[in-house]
Amino acid sequence: MIALHLPENGENKKFLNKERIKKLKEGVIVVNTSARTLVDERTMNEALITRQIDTYCFEGESISKSPLEGNEFALMFKPFSSCTKETLEKNTEAMVKNIEGIVRGIP
Repeated sequence: MIALHLPENGENKKFLNKERIKKLKEGVIVVNTSARTLVDERTMNEALITRQIDTYCFEGESISKSPLEGNEFALMFKPFSSCTKETLEKNTEAMVKNIEGIVRGIP
Protein backbone atom coordinates (compact mmCIF):
# COMPACT_ATOMS: atom_id res chain seq x y z
CA MET A 1 0.00 0.00 0.00
CA ILE A 2 1.15 3.52 -0.79
CA ALA A 3 -0.33 6.67 0.71
CA LEU A 4 0.31 10.05 -0.91
CA HIS A 5 0.68 12.96 1.53
CA LEU A 6 2.27 15.67 -0.61
CA PRO A 7 1.48 19.37 -0.85
CA GLU A 8 -0.32 20.54 -3.96
CA ASN A 9 2.13 22.61 -5.97
CA GLY A 10 3.62 22.72 -9.44
CA GLU A 11 6.50 20.49 -8.46
CA ASN A 12 4.15 17.68 -7.38
CA LYS A 13 1.65 17.93 -10.25
CA LYS A 14 1.21 14.43 -11.71
CA PHE A 15 3.77 13.13 -9.21
CA LEU A 16 2.39 9.65 -9.69
CA ASN A 17 2.90 9.41 -13.43
CA LYS A 18 3.52 6.62 -15.94
CA GLU A 19 7.20 6.24 -14.99
CA ARG A 20 6.53 5.97 -11.26
CA ILE A 21 3.51 3.71 -11.66
CA LYS A 22 5.64 1.25 -13.66
CA LYS A 23 8.01 1.03 -10.67
CA LEU A 24 5.25 0.07 -8.21
CA LYS A 25 4.79 -3.50 -7.10
CA GLU A 26 1.98 -5.17 -9.02
CA GLY A 27 -1.31 -5.18 -7.11
CA VAL A 28 -0.48 -2.18 -4.92
CA ILE A 29 -3.25 -0.11 -3.33
CA VAL A 30 -2.78 3.65 -3.67
CA VAL A 31 -4.44 6.03 -1.21
CA ASN A 32 -4.26 9.70 -2.12
CA THR A 33 -5.02 11.93 0.87
CA SER A 34 -3.77 14.98 -1.02
CA ALA A 35 -4.97 16.66 -4.21
CA ARG A 36 -6.06 14.71 -7.26
CA THR A 37 -3.60 16.75 -9.35
CA LEU A 38 -0.81 14.63 -7.83
CA VAL A 39 -1.92 11.66 -9.92
CA ASP A 40 -2.03 11.31 -13.69
CA GLU A 41 -5.61 9.97 -13.75
CA ARG A 42 -5.42 8.71 -17.35
CA THR A 43 -2.37 6.59 -16.52
CA MET A 44 -3.94 5.53 -13.22
CA ASN A 45 -7.05 4.35 -15.04
CA GLU A 46 -4.92 2.24 -17.41
CA ALA A 47 -3.00 0.77 -14.46
CA LEU A 48 -6.27 -0.15 -12.76
CA ILE A 49 -7.66 -1.78 -15.90
CA THR A 50 -4.50 -3.87 -16.40
CA ARG A 51 -4.45 -4.58 -12.62
CA GLN A 52 -0.95 -3.16 -12.21
CA ILE A 53 -2.66 -1.22 -9.41
CA ASP A 54 -5.34 -3.01 -7.42
CA THR A 55 -7.25 -0.04 -6.03
CA TYR A 56 -6.98 3.74 -6.06
CA CYS A 57 -8.67 5.67 -3.23
CA PHE A 58 -8.97 9.45 -3.26
CA GLU A 59 -11.04 12.36 -2.04
CA GLY A 60 -13.17 14.37 -4.43
CA GLU A 61 -16.48 16.02 -5.07
CA SER A 62 -17.12 14.36 -8.43
CA ILE A 63 -15.62 11.70 -10.65
CA SER A 64 -17.60 12.68 -13.75
CA LYS A 65 -15.57 13.76 -16.76
CA SER A 66 -12.53 12.03 -15.25
CA PRO A 67 -10.68 9.16 -16.93
CA LEU A 68 -11.52 7.22 -13.74
CA GLU A 69 -15.28 7.53 -14.23
CA GLY A 70 -16.86 4.08 -14.33
CA ASN A 71 -13.75 2.26 -13.09
CA GLU A 72 -14.87 0.00 -10.25
CA PHE A 73 -11.36 -0.02 -8.77
CA ALA A 74 -11.24 3.79 -8.37
CA LEU A 75 -12.87 4.65 -5.05
CA MET A 76 -13.80 8.27 -4.45
CA PHE A 77 -14.64 9.50 -0.97
CA LYS A 78 -16.14 12.85 -0.11
CA PRO A 79 -13.50 15.17 1.40
CA PHE A 80 -12.83 14.49 5.06
CA SER A 81 -11.31 17.88 5.83
CA SER A 82 -14.71 19.57 5.74
CA CYS A 83 -15.87 17.42 8.66
CA THR A 84 -13.31 18.46 11.24
CA LYS A 85 -14.33 20.41 14.32
CA GLU A 86 -12.05 23.30 13.33
CA THR A 87 -13.48 23.55 9.81
CA LEU A 88 -17.06 23.46 11.07
CA GLU A 89 -16.27 26.23 13.57
CA LYS A 90 -14.59 28.39 10.89
CA ASN A 91 -17.52 27.86 8.52
CA THR A 92 -19.99 28.84 11.25
CA GLU A 93 -18.00 32.01 12.01
CA ALA A 94 -17.92 32.90 8.32
CA MET A 95 -21.68 32.40 7.98
CA VAL A 96 -22.35 34.59 11.03
CA LYS A 97 -20.12 37.35 9.62
CA ASN A 98 -21.89 37.13 6.26
CA ILE A 99 -25.32 37.38 7.88
CA GLU A 100 -24.16 40.34 10.01
CA GLY A 101 -22.88 42.01 6.85
CA ILE A 102 -26.19 41.51 5.07
CA VAL A 103 -28.12 42.94 8.03
CA ARG A 104 -25.84 46.01 8.07
CA GLY A 105 -26.02 46.38 4.31
CA ILE A 106 -22.34 45.50 3.87
CA PRO A 107 -21.76 42.72 1.37
